[in-house]
This record gives sequence, C-alpha cells and structure tokens, in this order.
Amino acid sequence: MLFRASVLEGRRKNRAGRFQGVYASNGEGLTPDAAYNTLNKHGLIWSIICNFHGRLGFIVLLHDRRFVMKNMVAMLLLPLLAFSIPLYAQDPTSVPDDETQLLTWPKHLSSGLPFSIDSNEDGVCVALGYERAAAGSSRTDGFLYNTILVDTDGIVVGGPSAKAISQMVCVNFLGISIKEKSVLLRKPVHQGSNLPFSTNSNEDGVCVALGYERAAANSSRTDGFRYNTILVDDEGLVIGGPVSKAISQIVCMNSSDKVQQKEKSTLVVRPKHDASRLPFSTASDEHGICIALGFEKAAQGSSRTDGYRYDTIQVDTTGKVVGGPRSTAVGQIVCLQDNCEE
Repeated sequence: MLFRASVLEGRRKNRAGRFQGVYASNGEGLTPDAAYNTLNKHGLIWSIICNFHGRLGFIVLLHDRRFVMKNMVAMLLLPLLAFSIPLYAQDPTSVPDDETQLLTWPKHLSSGLPFSIDSNEDGVCVALGYERAAAGSSRTDGFLYNTILVDTDGIVVGGPSAKAISQMVCVNFLGISIKEKSVLLRKPVHQGSNLPFSTNSNEDGVCVALGYERAAANSSRTDGFRYNTILVDDEGLVIGGPVSKAISQIVCMNSSDKVQQKEKSTLVVRPKHDASRLPFSTASDEHGICIALGFEKAAQGSSRTDGYRYDTIQVDTTGKVVGGPRSTAVGQIVCLQDNCEE
C-alpha cells in the first residue's frame, strides 16, 4: 500500500510539473502543485484555435485530465489537420470578371440633365458608356426635376418633369459612344423674328425651326409669364404670333447643317405704309399689311398695338388701301417670306 501511494504521488507530481509555465494574474509564478490543483479544480479547458490564412479552426475543449491522457495522440494531430483542411472551397473559375461603378447623380452627357427614374436602367448605363446596369440598383431622393427619359438603348424618348435617379450601379465600362446628341436650349427664340416660342407650339416643330431633328418629348418648360410669341407647327412653320406663355427651355436632338429654314420671319416694329408713311390701322388685314410691306404673309395673330389712336392707313387682304381712319395703330407684326435659297 505504501508503495502504491508513493507511485500515485509520483504520478501526481509528474503531471503537475507540466504546468510550470502557468502564471497567476498578478504575474507571480505558480508552483507545479498549485498550478495542477488550480486547473484540476475548475476543470481543464484548453482552446486550440488554428485559423491561419483561411484554414478551418478547431476548438477542442478538454474537461478533465483523463481525456488528455487518453487522447494525447489525437491532440498532437489536430494542428496538422488544421493546416490540411481549407475553410472554404473556392473555384478559381468562379471569380467574377464584372467591374461595377456606383454613380451618384448621373447626368445625361449632352443635355446635362439627370435621368428620370422611369428610364430603363440598362439604357441609362448604356447612355453613359457602360454595358448594363445592376438590376434594381437605381435610387431617387423623391423630388421632381427636369429630367431625361431614355429607352433600353440609351436613346432619349422624353424630357419629363419627374423624380430623378440619384444613384445607381453600372457594370463594365466600355467607353463613350453617343448615338445621338441632345442640347438643352434655354429661352429659345425664333430666328428672324427673335420672338420666343409659344408653349402651344409643336415641340418637334420648335426644334426643327431651330435646325434640329426633333425634340425630346415633353421637355419644354415655361416660366408662366405671357409674352409676344411665335407659334409653329410640326414642321417648324410659323402659324401664329399670339400673346401666350413662352417656352423657357426645351431639349432638342441631333443638330444638322443640312436642316434649313423653310421660311424667313421678320418682326416689324411700328410698320408704316410706304407711300403715305402712316401707320397701319389695327382694322387692317394682317396678311395685307405684310404684303404691302413686301412679304408673303403674316404670322396669324402676331400684330400688336400700343392702344393709342393715330391717323392710319387701312389695307385689305391684298395690301390695297381701303381707308384712312383715325384709329389704334399696329405697333408690331411678324411677317413671313418663303426661303428660296437652295
């Protein structure tokens, strides 16, 4: 019995000697016996964590000394296993080749206007030189702006007042290749008469009259005030000169040197009859006034008066004098002439 007790005591001390590297929290070293008793009292918890460069980590909880003794070989093999098992399998061919770019407040390149939230997402990115958009990536701040509306090919199909794209993600920049050019025109005026365009004008006609191919649909805006204006049809021909709200801005597409004015317009201020040198009566026919002045016709409704009464000349539709009443006089009128230049 004494021999057995001596052997057990020797084993206990031998085991305790393994913990000579253990230190108390105050920095003082523990004796082997104290270290063994402390660890044995609270249960031995060893954590072996191996997580090097994406390798799987192992946590081994060893709760008593018997487990340690019986599984010493397995413990020694665990670090080797940790380095041999990857954390995740990564197929090198699965690495995406796409390059993405987060765009904040993207603007249409030629007009400088933001894109409508109703634009096709891929079309927005295509218009900016990218391959496509990240689906569902467009965002808006919820406010209304003057915008550009584009289709799937990035072609401008409108210029509505709408919520604008404040950010979106585009994929794979390919380089700028503008299929068509758009220009934002502010306070456009009719060439010749130098009068603004009526908001009742055809939008395409306004741009055609200014030498462009067409307008971005619904892109015209007004400041709400009334002016002496020019009214044009879809071909850009003057069909009137009413007092109305004027176009303060519009987006026109694709200017061309080949586009020529089909007619010339001239704003004539305080027109006078050549022979008598008297102003024309407001009772005169508008076309007759312009014919008497050497033009082809008048822009319908374009004559204005200052409201005062004068000695005047009255003419008919052919420009022939039919009277000379004292009446209000024409203060200005827009006269038109066919453009015969090739």
